[in-house]
Amino acid sequence: MRKDKKNIFLFVTLVILIFDGLFVWTNYTASKDALHETLSQRGEQLRHAYQITLDQLSSFMLQTATYIANDQEVTTLFHQGKVAVEAEGGGPGGETAAEIRSQLYAVVERGWQALRKDFKVRQLHFHLPIDISFLRVHKPEKFGDDLSEIRHSVVATNTEQIPSSGFESGRVYAGIRGVVPVFYRENVFADRHHVGALEAGTSFNLMLDDLKSVLNAEFAVLMTMAHAEETMWPDFLKDYVKTKLVIKNHLLEASTNEQQINNMLNQTNASQLLGDMATKLILVNNKAYAMTSFPLIDYLGSVDPERNPIGTILVWTPADDELAEFHRSNQFNILLAILGFLVVESLLYWAIRIESRLKVQQEIALRDGLTGVYNRRAFDERYKEEFFRSKREQDDLSILMIDIDYFKIYNDHYGHLAGDDCIRRVVDILRKNIKRSGDVLARYGGEEFVVILPATDEHSAFRIAEQLRVQVADAKIMHEENKNSDVVTISCGVASFKFDNVQADIPPEALLGEADKALYKAKNQGRNTVCIA
Repeated sequence: MRKDKKNIFLFVTLVILIFDGLFVWTNYTASKDALHETLSQRGEQLRHAYQITLDQLSSFMLQTATYIANDQEVTTLFHQGKVAVEAEGGGPGGETAAEIRSQLYAVVERGWQALRKDFKVRQLHFHLPIDISFLRVHKPEKFGDDLSEIRHSVVATNTEQIPSSGFESGRVYAGIRGVVPVFYRENVFADRHHVGALEAGTSFNLMLDDLKSVLNAEFAVLMTMAHAEETMWPDFLKDYVKTKLVIKNHLLEASTNEQQINNMLNQTNASQLLGDMATKLILVNNKAYAMTSFPLIDYLGSVDPERNPIGTILVWTPADDELAEFHRSNQFNILLAILGFLVVESLLYWAIRIESRLKVQQEIALRDGLTGVYNRRAFDERYKEEFFRSKREQDDLSILMIDIDYFKIYNDHYGHLAGDDCIRRVVDILRKNIKRSGDVLARYGGEEFVVILPATDEHSAFRIAEQLRVQVADAKIMHEENKNSDVVTISCGVASFKFDNVQADIPPEALLGEADKALYKAKNQGRNTVCIA
């Protein structure tokens, strides 16, 4: 392959490689985006399922609290307890309040175990306005504390006397709560009086376990440490953090797979999702998971959209199949790019080789078989090109007609093989002395040659012809039958023309005819000479 063709081949190869690389990268990016979109859509579906379950569970807690709050015996005892607390100085109250609290616990406790077992209720709490704990059915030994700074749903219910629900932290438990106002009416004809609020609640763990069994997904709830310190009892929190994961100022509140979430948050970039709303592909122990995060909104956040989230919900599912499909797609695209590259390269290489062979064949068709210089056909084409170019540009154009003196005699004397060798040696001399890239040397026929000299005036053409004549003679190729010398000599006719407005219509044949006449003149003057037309 010629150097210029090789350079073209290498350049095109580089371009194909670049396009192949772009093809692979574009498909990789598209596959990556498609994978992320698939995982994000799955995460959004899980977030939606979580929210629906949270709303349903909050509604159920409200229904549970409402059912109990409508019990006449319960409301009567709660009213009596309120009166006793007020009479005994507020807070936890005194002996009378304690007695009534015990009676209320005995009444409610009859159904409390059923609520825990069958309906997953984990908290039942009576609150006096604005929010003084009167009775924790789930923890009866704790009462009398002021929760107004942390139990905003209870404060809202006691203040506005309307139900409220949602996620909220407590001194110990953070959970999903439903709070309803409790009213007392002495008889059916009497006016009702607001006593306080009743709260029914359940834990996140129970809800998350249900979600896991239905959705085949793992969940984790992480609360900011700032919120935990603001709401939990300090002594409880101190012991709590010893057994729970704390990372990036977040405390693990609940999880369906605590060991796995510990590994994910400590060993991978999953912790970047905390405080964010996004989806990431997480790799843990050669397993792929799609993890989605969304904000943990408490009761205050549900009524005040400007409030910052108090934590983050994480949900994750296995993603090995999706990742494997992603890799298969990329491998296929790479294989397709390689095969495409090889096919195109093969076709390109074959086309260049064919084109090179055709050019070689065309070149051979334009070359003289004996000497390797242009033949008559090639000369005719090149001469017309140069003639009309000179005519357009009004430039000089010169022609040299050269003939080997007494060549027929040389051929008869020394034989055809020696004659062929003589022609080759003369051509070598001519070729070495015609050095400009635009000059053309051609075999015109037999022992006759022609030289095209573009942009060359008559004087310069004569000088070149004379130089050629001298160089051939100085080569001392023996020619014993030469009538003027004992070596091979040449005769040369020179014809030059510069186009102008007067002679613009001269045909190409005219200049050749002038050169031929000059050659004839040189032969008549004894040969081994140069004549100008």
